[in-house]
Amino acid sequence: MPPRQAITTKQRIALRKYAFEHPHLRQSQLRQWFESTFSHKISQSTISESLSAKFKSLDTVEEVYQPHKRRRLQDHPQLEQALFLWHQKVEVDIPISDGVLREKAIRLWGLMYPDTIVPTFSNGWLSGFKKRYNIRQQIRHGEAGSLNLSAIAEQLRAVQSLVQQYHPSDVYNCDETGLFWKHTPDRGLATQQRSGTKKNKARITAHFCCNSDGSDKIRPWFIGHALKPRCFGAANVHFSSLDCVWKSNSNAWMTTPIMAEWLLAFDRHVASKGRKVLLLMDNFSAHEAATNLLAESNSLCNTIICFLPPNSTSKTQPLDQGIINSFKAHYRRRWLQYMVDEFDEGLQPLRTMNVLKAIRWSIQSWSDISAATIANCWRHAGLTNQPPQVPLSQEIAPAVEVTNLIDQLVRQQRIHTVIAIESFLNPQDEEVTDIPQGNLEEDIAAQFMTQLPQEEEHRYESDEDNEEVPIITHKEALYLIQRLSLYEEQQEHGQHSLLSTLSAHQMEVKQRRQRGLQQRPISSFFSASNQGI
Repeated sequence: MPPRQAITTKQRIALRKYAFEHPHLRQSQLRQWFESTFSHKISQSTISESLSAKFKSLDTVEEVYQPHKRRRLQDHPQLEQALFLWHQKVEVDIPISDGVLREKAIRLWGLMYPDTIVPTFSNGWLSGFKKRYNIRQQIRHGEAGSLNLSAIAEQLRAVQSLVQQYHPSDVYNCDETGLFWKHTPDRGLATQQRSGTKKNKARITAHFCCNSDGSDKIRPWFIGHALKPRCFGAANVHFSSLDCVWKSNSNAWMTTPIMAEWLLAFDRHVASKGRKVLLLMDNFSAHEAATNLLAESNSLCNTIICFLPPNSTSKTQPLDQGIINSFKAHYRRRWLQYMVDEFDEGLQPLRTMNVLKAIRWSIQSWSDISAATIANCWRHAGLTNQPPQVPLSQEIAPAVEVTNLIDQLVRQQRIHTVIAIESFLNPQDEEVTDIPQGNLEEDIAAQFMTQLPQEEEHRYESDEDNEEVPIITHKEALYLIQRLSLYEEQQEHGQHSLLSTLSAHQMEVKQRRQRGLQQRPISSFFSASNQGI
């Protein structure tokens, strides 16, 4: 047996750095990386000890040992993902030489890692990059490449065959949509009230996922411009109390880090149910890049990802076959009703509306979509053989209510230049494009960057009014619950299930109140003796 080699300080620094930059790796995988990198064995206990707080001080001394060391490219796989995405977007229009690839790599590095030394991007790296991504002069990749109908049909049959190997409840689809949450049915009103810039600020991206029989609708993720929208603070509302996840970046769109985080959360969700599932996605760049990043560390243990055929997702993606449209119809029905109510009160809904209301309505609208509607949309996509469960006319019922509310606003002379109903329900600008219109390099770099820093949390706010809402005390909550329970009991056909829910919630509020009393210092009882708790 070869003699045991002690780990050096430089090696321990490298190990801690690699573990920090790859947080999803297990210690056994870190051990394999170490032995492969430094060509000698190391015990599991040494790995554990090296990563402990005992050696935390080494995290700040890397430059002492390696003052001129440049960042190693293999530590930043996002750079190569971004460069490959740029290659996909422009290869149809311009010839791409090695010099151009190197130039764009340097440009992307400066955008993505502005405070780090730019690597040399040597010929060896360039050759390896092209090999890893199968880049050749005569081959084009991605959506930009042409695919004939027979190739698409063959790929679709392969997807259908794979889907048949899973139970309907174990096959999922996820996708994004944009949502202009203050979009109006009156072209003149919209133009008068907000410019194009304000319109963009009143936009969020919604990410949805559900299985093929509609038995599991994953809680939605929303991506906005502000890290902490002011309206949440004004209303004293906690994100954690809403049945959704909120993310942010300057474009309010899906990026690779957010998608990777969502995939890990989804994998944990199905793991908690003890299931192995199939997840269908389109080849949107953030989807592919996040999948590739997680594949390197084998982080998805319960999820098999299958990409739908390129250039065909408008026909083959279940969420695009009516599920997202149904969500938007439910949402805009609520928005129109809000407009009617606000106008009746002499208020301007475009000013009183805010993103908190939009998130609340979006959660409710996602919940309103029935399992039958979801199952029908999967059948329309040709991915399941389940028989239709409800007539198509019932699936579009919210759109009928939308039309009635628009007619009501017209009769009240609140709106005048009415746009087509389909343009109101599904504005063309809401469609999620692979890369937003702007500087291509900057947009691609943003695709792989994290959300806004803390100091920019309010930089991208829309211009709505934010009414300050005081915190409701436990005493007030108990009174309101009692009144609502009495209201329900006074109805001829009161809902027993609602009364039971209110009773349970009343007990929960009492327990919260008791815990609050136990945690308060004794001096507070004298200063707040006359206040509600």
